[in-house]
Amino acid sequence: MLSSVADVLIISTLAGFGIAMARLPVTVIAGEFGAAIAFGAVLDLLKIPVLAASAFRDGRTPISNAGLRMWFAQRANSPI
Repeated sequence: MLSSVADVLIISTLAGFGIAMARLPVTVIAGEFGAAIAFGAVLDLLKIPVLAASAFRDGRTPISNAGLRMWFAQRANSPI
């Protein structure tokens, strides 16, 4: 999240001073900040139920070492 904030700040600074682009009004830059904050908030609200309903818990995916062992064991025991 810190890198996203840094990206928005860098891009806003470049746009505000007109570096490598036409200078943008402060209202446009403020709208960018508002949209970025709203987008992040909506994604945070959606992330919780999506991850709760997915297999990203209990080590059932190749994300964890236990998940990798289970994945390879299933592939080794199944016919191709």
